[in-house]
Parts: sequence; structure tokens; C-alpha cells
Amino acid sequence: MKSLLLVTTAFAAIAMAGPSQAQKSKDTMRLAVSEPIRYIDGLFNAGVEGFLLDRVVQDNLLYWDTVEKKLKPQLATEWKRISPNTIEFKLRQNVKFHDGSDFTADDVIYTFEAAIDPKYNFRLKETRYSYLRSVEKVDKYTVRIHVNEGSGVDLINIANQPPILPAAIHSKILDKDKAEFGRATIGTGPYRLASLESTGIVLQKAATYNWGGSFPEGKIGTIVVQSIGDKQTQMAKVLVDEIDVIFDVDLEQARDVIAKKKNYALYVSPTVNIAFTNFDTANRSGNSPFGDKRLREAVLSAIDRDSLRKVFVPESMKNEPKLTSMCHHWLGPCKSDPDQKLPSYDPARAKKLLADAGYPNGMDLEILTWAPAKAIAEAVAGDLHKVGIRTTVNSPARNVFTKLRGDGKAHMQVTIWDNSAGQPDIDATARYFFGDTAQNYARDPELLDLVEKGRVELDDTKREQIYNRIFGKANEERYMSPIVQAPSLIIHSKDLVFDDVNILYTQGIALNSVRWVK
Repeated sequence: MKSLLLVTTAFAAIAMAGPSQAQKSKDTMRLAVSEPIRYIDGLFNAGVEGFLLDRVVQDNLLYWDTVEKKLKPQLATEWKRISPNTIEFKLRQNVKFHDGSDFTADDVIYTFEAAIDPKYNFRLKETRYSYLRSVEKVDKYTVRIHVNEGSGVDLINIANQPPILPAAIHSKILDKDKAEFGRATIGTGPYRLASLESTGIVLQKAATYNWGGSFPEGKIGTIVVQSIGDKQTQMAKVLVDEIDVIFDVDLEQARDVIAKKKNYALYVSPTVNIAFTNFDTANRSGNSPFGDKRLREAVLSAIDRDSLRKVFVPESMKNEPKLTSMCHHWLGPCKSDPDQKLPSYDPARAKKLLADAGYPNGMDLEILTWAPAKAIAEAVAGDLHKVGIRTTVNSPARNVFTKLRGDGKAHMQVTIWDNSAGQPDIDATARYFFGDTAQNYARDPELLDLVEKGRVELDDTKREQIYNRIFGKANEERYMSPIVQAPSLIIHSKDLVFDDVNILYTQGIALNSVRWVK
């Protein structure tokens, strides 16, 4: 585990600044993020920090309530499927963008056409918008969206993206500089962008968000978001009261920090994030040993998931059920207990399987990971060492990790998956790992076929059967395995309260769910 030494070193470097005044009296929350914030645009910017920010600035047609697990009206008040491939939306009237301009069907038409126009390329375009065929305007407040094939997830997809853009403004700059709009974003959400600098942004509660959306309104007047790449510096700023909230922290360090700062607390937010391992079963790298199922079984039998759960999952989540497959029980339509089970922890069996596969003296193995999962990957490596698998952990920068993974260079991965930034349906996981994607290391023809069937099936019972087969076979063939549920750990001022409306969010934070203690 990491030591607090680095935190206290960083603290010493900034301590002379002294504590700042309490921010509750100013109705200003100060939040630190790790990635640079270049612009806010939920269509063209798919970065992790963008998911945190654009959701409260830009609105979607529908809202997925993570507590009630159902779709609710947002910019659309009504919707109906008038044919398997066509969905009609009645739009909300009297909605204003943050600049005071009116929201109409023209904005919806423009946004969806930009999302599917082949001349605009952006990250996740294919995975997020390939199901869309066209969009048509019926009248000023009615639109129809045509999909390639009606499915059980098309409405859920529409609830997550694209965010609706102001056509009159965005169309003037789209072909010049896609980032220009994002540097001065205008949306209809509960917060508006007040300023954006290289070091961070300022969000202010939007006075225009008064039209009755299902997404909760902002509760704090101003949110200052600082980009601080070094996690130790973030913690050091907490120690001198210069930051109110930091997230995705190490559990041991978080406990140390709040032990020193009595006016701060640790908030544990359950999420759909899963720390998992998977193997190059399809030999995409050209020299993977994991085409042999016995080796996959050996590795999974050597990982003590119960012990890892005790280390990496906080006590407050002890009643959360163990993950039995990559089909997270919060997501539809997943069975909580699949028919095919994962192997139990059995190091003696792991050694025998290694020997049976031709490795009586063990083997050398590299695990590919990146920063958020590095500690878990190192713990897994420790388990594997005990059975003779001499393991090294390769944790490059995120862009390098992404390229290696996409190029098929990972024999074994240990990393964290967030169901495509918190999509509420398991289709995202199925397509990502077993569909026609660069992340598919199994290349199982049956699963490729089932993924497509699951996408277009409208009957929930039949969809559950399809996904039970997908993830059941993944268990049976040992293609991959969950290790632990990965919560978001948030250090925050005790002046703040987090409402539980955010369990699907990658960071465990919905900024409009944070409020001051009364």
C-alpha cells in the first residue's frame, strides 16, 4: 500500500499558503480532478472528466433514474415506439439554453445529425451512435428518431447521449474548430459554464434550469473544479483546507488523511465499476499461452478474491453481494447468480493445472494495467507468485495502455471497467468485450452472434436469457473474471452531503447531488 509520506511531503511544499476561509459561507465547493479540462462537450469529448462535468451542463432527451431504475422525462416529455425502428418524442416547451435562447426540435435534429454524420470523427462515435439511422422533424416540438434495428437499449442509449446542442450557435463553429464550442459550452442543464482556464473551470447554478426536468437541480451556487494531476498534491491541498472534494483515492491513504483532518470524511459511493482480469484467449498477440483453458483456470484458481475484497472494498460495502460474473447485478437484464460458476480459490489446484498445461516449474507473465487498477494488479501478482507464476506488472500512461490493449498486446489484463461510463444496461459490457471491438480478446463466434441478438431483442425475458448465456459462457470458458466491485472513494468536507443519485457514474459523483449540511 502507498504511504502517506508523499502526501506530507507535498503538504510541506504548499503549507505556507495557510488555510483558506471556509467556503460554505460563499456557497462555493472546490473540487479537484486529475485530468486536464480542455473543454466541455459530451458529444466530441469522451474523457473521464468530461463525463463528470458535461452531464450537469448539457441535457439529454431522457433521464435514467439510478434509484428507481427507470426512464423519466427530461427534454422530452413523452415518447412512444410507433414502429420497431422509429421512436417519436414530444419535446418540452419553454426550455431555455444558458444564453436565454429557446430549445426546439431544430436543436435535437442538428445534434443527432452531427452525431451520425460520417464526416465528423470522434472517440466512441462507432460504439455510441452506430445504432442510429436518421432523425426527422415533425413539428416545432416533435421529432422522430429512426434506428437501424429496434432494441431493448435504444431508449437507454438516448438517455445517455448525445447531449442536446444549441443548433444556432454550434453549427457556426462545427466545421472550424470542434473544441471552440466546448470552451464556452452552452447547455440546458442545472449548471452553466462560467469560465474555463487551463487550470480548471467554474460552474454556476443555472437560473434557466427552472422548467421541471427530472434530473435534480443544482444545490450549490458555485463549483470550482481544479485540474491537479498529482493525487498526492490533491491530498495535500485537503490538509490545508484548499480543496473540499477529491475522488478516486487510495483507501489506506484516505483513512490516513481523514484521521488527520477531523473536518473531513470519507464517502464511499458504490458504482457499477468492476476490477476484472481477462486473457488473450484468441492469441491476438501471436505468442499468448492462454489459448489453453487450463492456464486460464490456473490463474483464476490462484486469485484469492475474498481476501482482495477485504482489502479493496470498504467495510461500509460488506453487505454488497459478491460479483459472480461480469454481468453486474445492478444492470438490466442480469441474473444475480449465473448458471456457470467461476473457480474457487484453490492454490493447490492452480499448481496442478499449471503442471498439466506443461508448466511444472511455473511460468513468467506480464499483467497490463493502468493507474486506477495498479494496486489491485499488484495484489493479484502477489497471489500468482505463490503458485509459481512469476508476474510483473506493466502500468504505462493511459494513452499507452489504451494503444497496447487495442493492438492486442495484452496477454493478461487487470483493470477497471465502468460499463462504458455508467450505461444502465449490460449491453455495453457485452459489446465491449465480446462484440466486434478492439477489446475482444476471446473472439468467440457464438458470443459475437449473441451480442448482436441481445442488442435487437425487445423482450426483457428473452434478453435476460441471452445475456445469461453470454456471461455464463464467459465464466465457463474462463475468458475473464470479476475480481472486486470498485467503489468510488471520496474525501470531502463534512460541510457537504452526497445524495445517492449517482451509483452509475464513473467517479461516483453527480455534481447536482451534492449539497451543504443544513
